[in-house]
Parts: sequence; C-alpha cells; structure tokens
Amino acid sequence: MKLNIIKGLFACGVLVSLSACEENTWNKDSLDGFETPDLNGGGSSQVVQYTLTSKDYSDIAKNETNVAMATEAGVLSQLTAVGTLGYFSETIQPREYVPAWLNNVSANTKYPFYMLNNKATVQVYYKVAEDMPAELTGIESAPKYEVSEADYKAVYGSDEDYAMSFSPSYQPTKYVPEFLNAAYPQAKADDFVYVGYNYSEQDPVFGGGSAPEIPEDPEPVIGDMTMGETYTVHGQLMAICNQGAVLTTSTGSTLVYNPSLNWSGMNIGDKATVEGEANNYFGALQLKNASVEITGNAAATYPAAVKWTGADVDKHIIEVAEHKSTAPMGPVYVEVEGTLKISGGKYYNFDVEGASNQIAFYQPTDAQKAAVADGQKYTITGYAVSTGKTYVNIIPTAVNGVSLVPFNSAVATMANVPSVATYAVYKFNGSKWVVPDNVVVLQSADYASMGVKDLNATTAAENLPKYLSIQFPYAAAGDYKYVVYKYYDAASKTTINQHCDRMTFDGTTWVMDTQETKMAQFVRSNGKWVYDPTVYLNFPDDKTNQESLAFYNACVTWVWDNINLKVPGITDQTLNDWPQTGKVVSFGWCWGSNSPTQEGYGGASAYYCNYDNRVAQTLKRYLGDDFFNEHYGSMSDEEVVALTQKRFCEEVALGAMEALYPEAMPGTTVDQYYQITFVQYSPKQEVSVRYLVTEKGKFKFVDCPVWGLKAE
Repeated sequence: MKLNIIKGLFACGVLVSLSACEENTWNKDSLDGFETPDLNGGGSSQVVQYTLTSKDYSDIAKNETNVAMATEAGVLSQLTAVGTLGYFSETIQPREYVPAWLNNVSANTKYPFYMLNNKATVQVYYKVAEDMPAELTGIESAPKYEVSEADYKAVYGSDEDYAMSFSPSYQPTKYVPEFLNAAYPQAKADDFVYVGYNYSEQDPVFGGGSAPEIPEDPEPVIGDMTMGETYTVHGQLMAICNQGAVLTTSTGSTLVYNPSLNWSGMNIGDKATVEGEANNYFGALQLKNASVEITGNAAATYPAAVKWTGADVDKHIIEVAEHKSTAPMGPVYVEVEGTLKISGGKYYNFDVEGASNQIAFYQPTDAQKAAVADGQKYTITGYAVSTGKTYVNIIPTAVNGVSLVPFNSAVATMANVPSVATYAVYKFNGSKWVVPDNVVVLQSADYASMGVKDLNATTAAENLPKYLSIQFPYAAAGDYKYVVYKYYDAASKTTINQHCDRMTFDGTTWVMDTQETKMAQFVRSNGKWVYDPTVYLNFPDDKTNQESLAFYNACVTWVWDNINLKVPGITDQTLNDWPQTGKVVSFGWCWGSNSPTQEGYGGASAYYCNYDNRVAQTLKRYLGDDFFNEHYGSMSDEEVVALTQKRFCEEVALGAMEALYPEAMPGTTVDQYYQITFVQYSPKQEVSVRYLVTEKGKFKFVDCPVWGLKAE
C-alpha cells in the first residue's frame, strides 16, 4: 500500500501514556481507601520513567507499611532479602510493595515524580528473579552468631586451659550445632544462621606451650630507618584499623600501612613478620605497601598511656609538622577525653576541651564505630599515628577503659596459637543444624588470593567463576552453589557481609544467575499511587498531536486495506491518483480533499482527529442516497450509528491497535488491558474502549461503556 500520509504519520512515532497498575479488584481488596479509577476519564499526559536504585530496594524493604504487610503475611524475611539482594521475587512483588514507597517519597524533590498530578503515571523499572530460591532469601537475612569466649571454654572443657579458636581436634561442626540449639530453640526447618569463629591449623598446647617468639636482635632500629628503604621487622600487632596496624618491635613502634590487606583476619596480640618501605607521611613514621605474615599470638601488653590535654593535642600537630623534613615521629600511646561529632556518616571526630584541633578515629572498623555514639563524651586510649592540619589520627585500643576488639573477632589468649577469622553458614534441617553441601562462604584467604578486600558487581562476575572452577574441578552440568561473600555496593557505599548469589555450572563455566528487568506501572489516583495493569492511551481531538494522528491514520489505513481494496476496481493506484480520484465510493469509502483522511465504514477522521458517524451530515452526505440505501437498506439512523460504532470498536480501532502496538504482551498472572480514550463529535464527548491482549500484538475487544457495547 502506498498511502503517503499514513507513512508520514507513522514515522512520527506513537508516544504512549502508559501506567501499569494492578487489577482494580486487587487494589480494592488490598489497599485501604482505594477507589476504582474512572475508566472513561482518559489518561494523563504526565508519564515518568524511573529505574529503582539499590537504595530504593533498601528503602522499600524498610518502609513501615511494607514491613507491617509482610509481617502479617509471614514473609518479612523475604522482604528483608529484597533490600539486600536488590531485586524482587515471586513472593515480594512490586505491585504490592512499591505503592507505599511511592506514597512516601512523592513529595521528595530528589525524585522525578515529585508532585505529579492526579492520573499521572510512573513506569518503574525493576529487577526480579521469578524463581528466586529460598536459600538466597534465608542466607541474606540470616542472623549472625559469633562464637563467644564462653563457647570456646565449653569446647575445651575448661575455664583456664582453652584457646579462642577451633582447631583440628576441636572441629566447629561438632560444637557449633550445640551452640545454635541453645541460641535458637524455636528454629524451623530451612532456617539459616551466619556463624563467625576463629580457626587454628594447630591444636593448642596447654601448660607452657607457646607460639614462636620474636627473634633476638639484630633487628632494624625503628628510629634509624632510611626513608624509601625496604625493611623486614618482627613484632606484635598492638592496634588495628581498616587499613593498617601499629606494630611494636624490640626497637620501637611504627604504623604498618597497606589498604589492600585483609586486616579483619588479624588480631590484637598477633606476632608478625612485616616487610615494608619506610615512609615519612607528613611527619609520621610508617611502613607502607607492607606485607604481613602472622606467626603466633600472645597477650598484648601496653605501655603507660600519656594523658593529653587540649593543649597537648595542638602541640602534637605542631611537633609532627616539624618532622616532615626530618626523621618522622613514631606512634604515641595516649589517653585523651573528647566529645564525638560524626561527619558525613563516616568521619569520627572528637572535640577536646581546650584544643583548637580535634582527634579522630583513623580508618575505624565497624566495631570501633559501634563503641561510641554521636554527641557523647568519651575517654579514648590508643596510638596517635599521624596528623592533618586540624586533627590527630588515633587508632583506638580502648574506650572508657574497655578494651576494643577491632573486628568483633575473638583473640587467642589462654593458649597462644595462630588463628584466622572464619565464617560458615549453618542450616536447620528440621532436627539438627548442619553445614549445607551447596553453600560456599568466601574466607579472608580467598579475598587475598583475588587481590581485593571485598567483591563488587564487576569483580564478582570476574572472580567467582574462576574460584569455583578451582574449588570444584569435577562439577557436572547443572550443578549449582550458593556463594556467600562480602559485597560492596557502590550506589549506597556500603558493604554487605553476607551477600549471596547462586552460581550454576553450564558444563563449561560457572554462570551467575541473573535477574530479569521488568517494568511495573503506577497511576496516581485520589492522591495515592496504585498498581493497575491497564495501559492507558489518550487521543485528543488535536491535529497537532502526533499520537492522535498516528492512531486515526492507522484506522483509515485499516479500512483501506481490509474493506476498500476488496471492492472491484479499487487498487493502490487509486490511492496514488487521489487528488484526481477524490472520494472513493464503496462499502468502506474513504475521502479527503488532498488525501484519504476520513473513512465512513467506522467513522474515524485522521483530519480532525476525532470520531464522527453522524448519519445525515457524514454518512448520507458523502455516500449519497443510492449507495446509502444499497448498504444500509431500511435501517433507522439509530441502527446505522450503532452498527458503525460496533464496527469501529470490533474492527477498525482494533486493527489500528494491532498495527501500532505489535510488541504488546499478554499478562502472566494478571490480564493485560489497553484502554483508548478519544473524542466523539456530535454529541461531543469522550469515549473509552478497552481491549484485552490475547497474544503478542493481538487484541480482543472488551467493552465501551459510553456506547453501551460489550464483547459477546
């Protein structure tokens, strides 16, 4: 067909006012105060597209309305998992849990749907794993159990001869189930717990046995090191932060710095062999790019702390600055009182009375942060390791006289054996706690081998397949593992310590299960956002509106292709010769001054962008009495109007919809409807017609309330 005006209009494209909302029946049953939208009220020109961020998933999971709804439904753990996993599931669907979040943030100027009008539409793009296994939910939301000193005493059966770790003769799988039984007496089948403990590769020796001692001199003298030279020293870790530690040797103390090392796997009191480059960091001594080998552990003995006043804080900054061009100063063990002011959510600074400057926690661990609260006054004991222009960095060892364990990991005390922090997932099978065969938990050594502190989306996709190939070289196609690891989320700038992904072996490589991106649409109804699967299409009687032009032109095209061309003598050449041909008088005639923009079979006008099936002014006038009588016989005007309206709904407009929306898809759990709203001329009024998507790109007429039509 060579209908030039039709081609031109289609080239303009069709802008769809979509709004995905759930079945009104669902809304009325599930949402307080919901009122069914007026199906004949037309759509809204306000349409916003929005993709959920990781923070949004977290906020949706924490929303009070959603929490209450999930609690009542018994799926709170699944909702919590959505917040950490960053995608929805079959159990937690956006149609149920996004509206409360939308209603909560609608007045927030940071969101693009800020103050949208009534009947406005938000298209929310989200990730979903329709078949998300319960294991993912269970592991992500599992409580954490840290094996305590009392537990270790129970393991070794003594309050004196024990080690703060499991060992080859004292395996965690033997004792941890007992601890979990006591901690979770109401456990149900398929419950999970994330367990943290220490493990040593050697059994403790009681009654005088100890780990290797620090070698005798000669040992590099800390205070005589040449900057830029690399040294190997032996000492004991006295204070630990996220990026380094204070090492005390037989000749002094220094900061050992390397942000790439897994410091969470080290403990206060660890004996260590350290190799690093001596460096003057703004007047403070450090061994940078250091490697650390743990050789044992013993109780840490601290020197007497130097008590600082505000004046001492200011004086120390000046003294360190003076050493920028000379021999740098080593760490100073101090005690100072200050009031905490948390800045930016991550900077822990303390105001000291009488000081112009502040003290600050240096690269604090989560445990160190948890020991203090904003606005409170504390006595801080620790090592002053470096300074800035207005602050002194301190790695704390105690707060208000209470010793700090930097990473909430136990420290071997009674028996000196080297150990590492280890994590495992336990599952309750209905009768006892077991370690599932298909769950793999990454340990400190695994991150170290990958050269990272944690994993993100990119490094996980790169490293996990390699890791599993090494760990399971004989995997068969279809085998799968739940991999638990520390995941850094760049959007929220947080680390999820027990993030879980399912990896499946496809016969060649391990592939991470992916989530599908979908779109749910929400309409603002009576000031509230509701989910409704209807797609609303609004076609105003405006010749400049490209959506209306495309729709009505598709109607005229359908009549030409399916009615006119079936009449003998009418061909596409007739269309090409249109200015000379004028109107085409046939059962589905089309007319227009310069192009075929009006059809008389159903009543669509691509010139006026409206619907017009008036008998006297339109049908008889253009068809003529002879042809009118031939096609309509003795039918009354009312019967003719009813017939053309029926044709428009069931044939013409339906054909236009299938031409314009070939990608329309039927619903899966909820029927997918399209509703068109247009203007009828004389009497002038808005008319809405609903269609059901039956298969891809195929529609079925449902009803037209204004014209009193309904599918048979």
